[in-house]
Amino acid sequence: MIPFLLAMFDRVAWAVRMTGADYGQFRTILAAKLTLDNRRQTLARFSQQETSQPKGLLASLGFFVFMGAFVSFVLLARVSPLVAFTVIFTFIMFMLAMSLIADFSAVLLDTVDLIVLGPRPVSGRTILVARLAHICTYLGLLGISLSAATMVVGAFQLHPLFPLPFLAILSAAIALVVVFVSVFYLVALRFTDGERFRDIVLVFQIGMSVFAIGAYQILPRVVDFNVLERVGLSGAWWAVLYPPVWFAAPFELLFGHSFPRAWILTAAALVLPVVGLWFVVRVLSPNFGRMLVKLQEQSPQAEGLATRIGRRGGLKSLLGRATTGSAEERLGFDLSWILAARDRPFKLRTYPSIVFCLLFPVIMLSQTDRGLAGVTDRMLQPGGYLLGLYATALLLPMVLSQIGFSAEFEAGWIYHALPVAVPGRVLRGSTKTVLLRFGLLLFGIAAGVLFALVGWDIVPHAILAACQTWTITVISSLVDAPRLPFSESLTMTRSAGAFGRNLLMLLLPAGVGFVHYGLARIPHAVPVAIVPAFVLALWMTRRYEALDWATFEKSGAYPASPTAPRITPTARRSAAPAVSDSGAPARPTRTPSRKLGRGHASRANPGEGRLSPPLARLGAEDAVGLAQQQLDEGAEPGEHLGRAVERQRLDFVREPT
Repeated sequence: MIPFLLAMFDRVAWAVRMTGADYGQFRTILAAKLTLDNRRQTLARFSQQETSQPKGLLASLGFFVFMGAFVSFVLLARVSPLVAFTVIFTFIMFMLAMSLIADFSAVLLDTVDLIVLGPRPVSGRTILVARLAHICTYLGLLGISLSAATMVVGAFQLHPLFPLPFLAILSAAIALVVVFVSVFYLVALRFTDGERFRDIVLVFQIGMSVFAIGAYQILPRVVDFNVLERVGLSGAWWAVLYPPVWFAAPFELLFGHSFPRAWILTAAALVLPVVGLWFVVRVLSPNFGRMLVKLQEQSPQAEGLATRIGRRGGLKSLLGRATTGSAEERLGFDLSWILAARDRPFKLRTYPSIVFCLLFPVIMLSQTDRGLAGVTDRMLQPGGYLLGLYATALLLPMVLSQIGFSAEFEAGWIYHALPVAVPGRVLRGSTKTVLLRFGLLLFGIAAGVLFALVGWDIVPHAILAACQTWTITVISSLVDAPRLPFSESLTMTRSAGAFGRNLLMLLLPAGVGFVHYGLARIPHAVPVAIVPAFVLALWMTRRYEALDWATFEKSGAYPASPTAPRITPTARRSAAPAVSDSGAPARPTRTPSRKLGRGHASRANPGEGRLSPPLARLGAEDAVGLAQQQLDEGAEPGEHLGRAVERQRLDFVREPT
C-alpha cells in the first residue's frame, strides 16, 4: 500500500518541486508518516491485542469498504436522490468525523516532524508540503474507502460518469468535516484540561468502535428500509440545518429535479466548506500550537501520588471489605478496580464489547419483518429472556482475560516486592472485581429490562442465571493461563491450547443456558436449582487456593521482574545484626504489623535505601501507586522498592485468613 502511494507521488514530483520543496526529503518524510499510520491503524485500537501486521493500513481501509457497501444499497431502492444521498453522506461524514476526532492530534496536528527535523538541514517548506500531502492522503484514503462501493453501484445503476461529480462533492464534505472537528477540538480544550480531553476522545473512540461493531448488524434487522420511500426532504424546514442534505442536493439537480431549495442547498455545499477552511487557517490556526501543548502536557494532579492512591471509602472499599477475606485477595480487588477505571487502553479494549453485550440479544432475536415489535415478543418467551440473561456470561471471561494485560506491564514487578504467598488469591480478587464492577451492572440492566417485560416470574431465573454466570466466569479464569492483574504485555500470545479454551468459553454458556431452558419446563425446578448452583460457585471460587507460584511459572505467566527478587511472605531476618555507619549495633526493628505492606523497616542506615514515603507506611494500594509514580519518574523497575526492601530487611507477615 505504501509503495503504491509513493509511486503515485513520484508521478507528480515536478509539482512538489514547483512548491520549493526538496522531493527526496519530501518522499522520505511522507514514507515515514505513512509507515506510522500503518502501525497506528484505525482499527488496531479496537482490537484486543497489539499486532505488528505489515498491511494494517490496507486491512483498515478494507474494513471501511466493507462498511460502506451496506450503505451503497440505498441507491438500489426506489427513493428520491435527495433521500438516498442524504443517507450516504450521513454515514460518510459520521465515520470521517469519528476517525478524525480519534486521530486529530496524530495526523492533522502532528509536531513530531518539527522536533525531529528542526535541527537538521531540512527546509521548513519541505516539512510543510510533506505534512499537507500526508493530511490529504489520509483524508482521501478514508473518504474513498467509505464511498468506494457507492461509486461502483452508482456507475452501474445511475450513470457511468457518476464517480466524477461524486468525488468533487465528497471533497467538499471532507473539508466541512475538518472544519467541524477543528472547532470541536478548540471548544473542548477551551473548557477542559488535557487529561479530561483525553477522556472525551476516548468516548468518541469507543462510540466509533460500537458503531462499527453493532450498527451494520442491528440496522438491517430492526429498521424497515421501505419507509425511506415515503420520506420527503424537499419540503422539510430542518433540512437546511442538516449538512448531509446540502451535499445530496447537487445530485437532485443532476437528475433533473430542480426546485429553489435544491439550488440553495447546493450553494451551501460548495461555498460553506471553502469559507470554513479559510476560517480555520486564518482565525483558528494561531491557537493550534497552544492546543498541542495543552494536549501533550499532563495534569500535575494526575501524576501525583495522591491521585494514584485514590479515595478512602466509597463503593470500592465497601465491596472490598464485604467480599474479600485475605490481604492478597484485597490487593487484587483494589488494584484491578482502580486500574480498570483509569487505564484507557483497557477501556478501549473492553467497553465496546460491553456495549455489544447489551446489543447481542437484540441482534439474535430481531426479525426483519416485524422490527422491534418482534424482538419484544420473542423476549417474552423462555428462550428469549434466557438469552438476555446469559449474554453477560459471554462477556465476563473476555474482560477477565483482558484485565491481565497492560501497556505498562513492567510495573508487574511489584508482585515480587509484596508478600504474596498464594498468587491465586490475587487472581481471585481480580475475578471478584470483574464480577462486581462489570457483571453486576450488565446483569442488573438485563434483569431490570426483563423484569419490566415479564414481571416477577423472571426473579428465580435471574438468580439462577447469576449463579451460573459466576461459575462460568470462575471456570474461564481457572482454565485460561493465569495472569496477575495488569502484569503481561499486550503483544504476548499463547497459542498453545488457545483454540480449545476459546471454544470452551463459547460452548459453556450455551450448554448451561440449554440446561436452564430444560429446567424452566419442569415445575419448581428453577428455585430448587438455585442452592446447588450457589454452592458450586462458592466451591469453584475456592479453587484459586491451588494457584501457587509454581503454577504461574509453569504456565509462563510469571510477572516481569527485571531486577527485583520476589519477597517471600515471611522474609527471614538476617542472622547477623544490622550495623550502623559508626559500627555500633543498630537499634532494634519495630514489631511488624499484621496488615499486608505495613511491616516497619529497620532503623539501621536510615539514609540508605529509604523510601519516600517509606514503604513501611504504605498499604497494598499505596505501594502500587508509589511504584508506578517512581517508574514514571525514570527509575528502573525494582530500583526503589526492590532494593530498599532488601537493604532494610523488611519483615512481612502475611495476614491470616
